[in-house]
Amino acid sequence: EITCRDWSSDVCSSDLLQNKVTLWITKKLDLLGHYSIIRYAVQVVVEEFITFLIAMIITLLCFGEIGYAIVFACAFSVLRQFAGGIHANTYCKCMIATICMFGVSIWSVYNVYGNILLAAAIISSVGIWYLSPVVVTNKKTSLIQQKKSQQIVHQLLVFYWILVCIVLDTRMAKVIQMALVMVFILQAMGEIVSQCRSEEHTSELQSRQVI
Repeated sequence: EITCRDWSSDVCSSDLLQNKVTLWITKKLDLLGHYSIIRYAVQVVVEEFITFLIAMIITLLCFGEIGYAIVFACAFSVLRQFAGGIHANTYCKCMIATICMFGVSIWSVYNVYGNILLAAAIISSVGIWYLSPVVVTNKKTSLIQQKKSQQIVHQLLVFYWILVCIVLDTRMAKVIQMALVMVFILQAMGEIVSQCRSEEHTSELQSRQVI
Protein backbone atom coordinates (compact mmCIF):
# COMPACT_ATOMS: atom_id res chain seq x y z
CA GLU A 1 0.00 0.00 0.00
CA ILE A 2 1.24 2.12 -0.73
CA THR A 3 -0.69 4.65 1.25
CA CYS A 4 -1.59 8.38 -0.08
CA ARG A 5 -3.41 11.15 1.72
CA ASP A 6 -5.32 14.37 0.94
CA TRP A 7 -7.48 13.55 -2.06
CA SER A 8 -7.96 17.18 -3.09
CA SER A 9 -8.56 18.25 -6.68
CA ASP A 10 -5.46 17.22 -8.57
CA VAL A 11 -4.48 17.13 -12.19
CA CYS A 12 -3.35 13.53 -11.78
CA SER A 13 -6.67 12.21 -10.42
CA SER A 14 -9.09 10.22 -12.61
CA ASP A 15 -12.37 11.78 -11.44
CA LEU A 16 -14.44 10.63 -14.40
CA LEU A 17 -13.59 6.96 -13.92
CA GLN A 18 -14.12 7.19 -10.18
CA ASN A 19 -17.53 8.84 -10.58
CA LYS A 20 -18.69 6.21 -13.06
CA VAL A 21 -17.56 3.31 -10.85
CA THR A 22 -19.12 4.89 -7.75
CA LEU A 23 -22.41 5.52 -9.55
CA TRP A 24 -22.51 1.94 -10.82
CA ILE A 25 -21.86 0.50 -7.36
CA THR A 26 -24.38 2.72 -5.58
CA LYS A 27 -27.12 1.95 -8.13
CA LYS A 28 -26.32 -1.76 -8.28
CA LEU A 29 -26.37 -2.17 -4.50
CA ASP A 30 -28.99 0.52 -3.81
CA LEU A 31 -26.57 2.57 -1.69
CA LEU A 32 -27.16 6.08 -3.05
CA GLY A 33 -27.42 7.34 0.52
CA HIS A 34 -23.79 6.35 1.08
CA TYR A 35 -22.44 7.87 -2.15
CA SER A 36 -19.72 10.01 -0.54
CA ILE A 37 -18.28 7.11 1.48
CA ILE A 38 -18.24 4.78 -1.51
CA ARG A 39 -16.80 7.57 -3.68
CA TYR A 40 -13.87 7.95 -1.28
CA ALA A 41 -13.26 4.19 -1.16
CA VAL A 42 -13.33 3.96 -4.97
CA GLN A 43 -10.99 6.93 -5.22
CA VAL A 44 -8.43 5.27 -2.93
CA VAL A 45 -8.58 1.96 -4.83
CA VAL A 46 -8.40 3.53 -8.30
CA GLU A 47 -5.57 5.92 -7.50
CA GLU A 48 -3.46 3.33 -5.72
CA PHE A 49 -4.04 0.85 -8.56
CA ILE A 50 -2.96 3.43 -11.13
CA THR A 51 0.14 4.27 -9.10
CA PHE A 52 1.02 0.60 -8.71
CA LEU A 53 0.47 -0.08 -12.41
CA ILE A 54 2.66 2.83 -13.52
CA ALA A 55 5.39 1.78 -11.07
CA MET A 56 5.28 -1.79 -12.44
CA ILE A 57 5.47 -0.61 -16.06
CA ILE A 58 8.43 1.69 -15.37
CA THR A 59 10.20 -1.06 -13.42
CA LEU A 60 9.67 -3.48 -16.30
CA LEU A 61 11.02 -0.99 -18.82
CA CYS A 62 14.07 -0.13 -16.71
CA PHE A 63 15.03 -3.54 -15.32
CA GLY A 64 13.34 -6.05 -17.61
CA GLU A 65 11.26 -7.78 -14.91
CA ILE A 66 8.64 -6.99 -12.28
CA GLY A 67 8.90 -9.94 -9.88
CA TYR A 68 11.11 -8.10 -7.42
CA ALA A 69 8.94 -5.00 -7.65
CA ILE A 70 5.82 -7.02 -6.75
CA VAL A 71 7.57 -8.58 -3.74
CA PHE A 72 8.82 -5.14 -2.67
CA ALA A 73 5.32 -3.67 -2.99
CA CYS A 74 3.81 -6.42 -0.83
CA ALA A 75 6.51 -6.27 1.86
CA PHE A 76 6.55 -2.48 1.96
CA SER A 77 2.80 -1.81 1.89
CA VAL A 78 1.92 -4.30 4.62
CA LEU A 79 4.57 -3.00 7.03
CA ARG A 80 3.92 0.62 6.09
CA GLN A 81 0.22 0.22 6.93
CA PHE A 82 1.02 -0.37 10.61
CA ALA A 83 4.38 1.39 10.98
CA GLY A 84 3.14 4.75 9.74
CA GLY A 85 5.29 7.63 8.57
CA ILE A 86 5.09 10.69 6.36
CA HIS A 87 2.50 10.97 3.57
CA ALA A 88 2.36 13.13 0.48
CA ASN A 89 -0.30 15.84 0.62
CA THR A 90 -1.54 15.32 -2.96
CA TYR A 91 -2.07 12.25 -5.10
CA CYS A 92 0.30 13.47 -7.82
CA LYS A 93 3.14 13.93 -5.33
CA CYS A 94 2.38 10.52 -3.84
CA MET A 95 2.51 8.86 -7.25
CA ILE A 96 5.83 10.50 -8.15
CA ALA A 97 7.34 9.61 -4.76
CA THR A 98 6.13 6.01 -5.04
CA ILE A 99 7.56 5.57 -8.53
CA CYS A 100 10.90 7.03 -7.41
CA MET A 101 10.90 4.76 -4.37
CA PHE A 102 10.31 1.70 -6.55
CA GLY A 103 13.08 2.74 -8.93
CA VAL A 104 15.63 3.41 -6.17
CA SER A 105 14.75 0.18 -4.36
CA ILE A 106 15.02 -2.12 -7.36
CA TRP A 107 18.19 -0.36 -8.54
CA SER A 108 19.68 -0.93 -5.07
CA VAL A 109 18.80 -4.62 -5.24
CA TYR A 110 20.91 -4.94 -8.38
CA ASN A 111 23.76 -2.55 -7.58
CA VAL A 112 24.32 -2.12 -3.82
CA TYR A 113 26.68 -4.51 -2.04
CA GLY A 114 24.86 -7.09 0.06
CA ASN A 115 26.73 -6.27 3.29
CA ILE A 116 25.93 -2.56 3.00
CA LEU A 117 22.25 -3.25 2.39
CA LEU A 118 22.17 -5.78 5.24
CA ALA A 119 23.64 -3.23 7.66
CA ALA A 120 21.14 -0.58 6.53
CA ALA A 121 18.26 -3.05 6.96
CA ILE A 122 19.37 -3.98 10.50
CA ILE A 123 19.58 -0.31 11.52
CA SER A 124 16.23 0.35 9.89
CA SER A 125 14.61 -2.59 11.68
CA VAL A 126 15.79 -1.31 15.06
CA GLY A 127 14.40 2.12 14.24
CA ILE A 128 11.07 0.71 13.06
CA TRP A 129 10.82 -1.47 16.18
CA TYR A 130 11.10 1.54 18.52
CA LEU A 131 9.39 4.26 16.46
CA SER A 132 6.25 2.42 15.37
CA PRO A 133 3.65 3.59 14.89
CA VAL A 134 4.51 7.07 13.59
CA VAL A 135 1.29 9.10 13.26
CA VAL A 136 1.72 12.24 11.16
CA THR A 137 -1.75 12.85 9.68
CA ASN A 138 -4.77 14.31 11.44
CA LYS A 139 -6.24 10.85 11.85
CA LYS A 140 -6.97 10.20 15.50
CA THR A 141 -5.80 6.88 16.95
CA SER A 142 -6.29 5.61 20.46
CA LEU A 143 -3.51 4.24 22.63
CA ILE A 144 -5.01 0.77 22.22
CA GLN A 145 -4.89 1.07 18.43
CA GLN A 146 -1.31 2.32 18.55
CA LYS A 147 -0.30 -0.53 20.84
CA LYS A 148 -1.94 -3.05 18.52
CA SER A 149 -0.16 -1.56 15.50
CA GLN A 150 3.14 -1.73 17.38
CA GLN A 151 2.61 -5.42 18.15
CA ILE A 152 1.79 -6.17 14.51
CA VAL A 153 4.91 -4.30 13.38
CA HIS A 154 7.07 -6.36 15.75
CA GLN A 155 5.55 -9.58 14.43
CA LEU A 156 6.08 -8.48 10.82
CA LEU A 157 9.71 -7.59 11.50
CA VAL A 158 10.36 -11.05 12.94
CA PHE A 159 8.60 -12.65 9.98
CA TYR A 160 10.55 -10.57 7.44
CA TRP A 161 13.89 -11.46 9.00
CA ILE A 162 12.97 -15.14 9.02
CA LEU A 163 12.32 -14.82 5.28
CA VAL A 164 15.65 -13.01 4.82
CA CYS A 165 17.47 -15.84 6.61
CA ILE A 166 15.73 -18.42 4.43
CA VAL A 167 16.65 -16.69 1.17
CA LEU A 168 19.96 -15.26 2.40
CA ASP A 169 22.50 -14.04 -0.18
CA THR A 170 19.86 -13.70 -2.88
CA ARG A 171 18.27 -10.67 -4.51
CA MET A 172 14.98 -11.61 -2.91
CA ALA A 173 16.56 -11.02 0.51
CA LYS A 174 17.73 -7.63 -0.72
CA VAL A 175 14.19 -6.77 -1.81
CA ILE A 176 12.85 -7.40 1.70
CA GLN A 177 15.74 -5.43 3.21
CA MET A 178 15.01 -2.47 0.91
CA ALA A 179 11.38 -2.52 2.04
CA LEU A 180 12.58 -2.18 5.63
CA VAL A 181 14.93 0.67 4.71
CA MET A 182 12.20 2.59 2.86
CA VAL A 183 9.68 2.21 5.68
CA PHE A 184 12.24 3.52 8.17
CA ILE A 185 13.10 6.50 5.95
CA LEU A 186 9.43 7.48 5.76
CA GLN A 187 9.10 7.03 9.52
CA ALA A 188 12.13 9.24 10.17
CA MET A 189 10.74 11.92 7.87
CA GLY A 190 7.41 11.63 9.66
CA GLU A 191 9.06 12.11 13.03
CA ILE A 192 10.82 15.24 11.78
CA VAL A 193 7.53 16.65 10.46
CA SER A 194 5.78 15.86 13.74
CA GLN A 195 8.52 17.58 15.74
CA CYS A 196 8.35 20.67 13.54
CA ARG A 197 4.57 20.85 13.87
CA SER A 198 4.81 20.40 17.62
CA GLU A 199 7.35 23.23 17.89
CA GLU A 200 5.18 25.49 15.72
CA HIS A 201 2.15 24.72 17.87
CA THR A 202 4.11 25.44 21.06
CA SER A 203 5.41 28.73 19.66
CA GLU A 204 1.90 29.72 18.64
CA LEU A 205 0.55 29.03 22.12
CA GLN A 206 3.38 30.99 23.71
CA SER A 207 2.71 33.95 21.39
CA ARG A 208 -0.97 33.95 22.33
CA GLN A 209 -0.09 33.91 26.04
CA VAL A 210 2.21 36.90 25.58
CA ILE A 211 -0.50 38.82 23.75
